[in-house]
Amino acid sequence: MAYEEFVIHQNIIKKINDLHSNIEFGSACDSLVELEDLNIISPVEQLFYVYWEIVRRGRGEWMNLHSQTKILNYRVDFSVGFISEFVNSILIPFSSDELSKIDKFFPKVCIEIDGHWHEKTKEQVSKDKKRERDLIKEGWSVLRYSGSEIYNNTSKHVVDAYEHCDALFHKGLKQFSKEFKYAI
Repeated sequence: MAYEEFVIHQNIIKKINDLHSNIEFGSACDSLVELEDLNIISPVEQLFYVYWEIVRRGRGEWMNLHSQTKILNYRVDFSVGFISEFVNSILIPFSSDELSKIDKFFPKVCIEIDGHWHEKTKEQVSKDKKRERDLIKEGWSVLRYSGSEIYNNTSKHVVDAYEHCDALFHKGLKQFSKEFKYAI
C-alpha cells in the first residue's frame, strides 16, 4: 500500500472511530455488527455502511444495507433490502402466491463504490458497463459512487442514496397498497 493510500485508510478508520465515540450515535453503534463480520473490507465501503446505519436508525426505518450481495454472476458492494423487511414489519400473513406478486412492486437497488484503482483501463470500464447493463436488464437500479466522493463528502452521498432508495420504495408501496388494498 502506498503511503498516500495508507494515510487515507487511517483517516477513514479515524472517521469511523469518531462516529463510534460520538454520544449521539452511541445507541446506534452499540448494536452494529462488526464490519469484518459483514465482509466489508474496503475502508470506504465501511464508512458508507456506518453512515447508512446512522441515517437509517435516525429515521427509525428498516431499509437495510446488505454487503457483498451475489447478483447474477456478480458480487455487488451493497444491495438494499426492502421486501422481507417490509413484509415482516406489517405482520400480515401472505400466501406464497401473494409473496411472489409483492416482488414486482418494490425496487431492486445495488450500490457500487469504486476505489481509486477503479476504471484505470478501458478493459475495466468495458467490464463495468457490461455488468451494469446486465443488472439493469434484470430490473436492478445501480447507484455508483467513486471512493473519493464517499471519502470527501460521506454524509451527502449516503443521504442522496438513501433518499433515492426511499423514493423508489414509497412509489412501490403506493402501487402495492392499490393492488392488495392495504392502507398506507
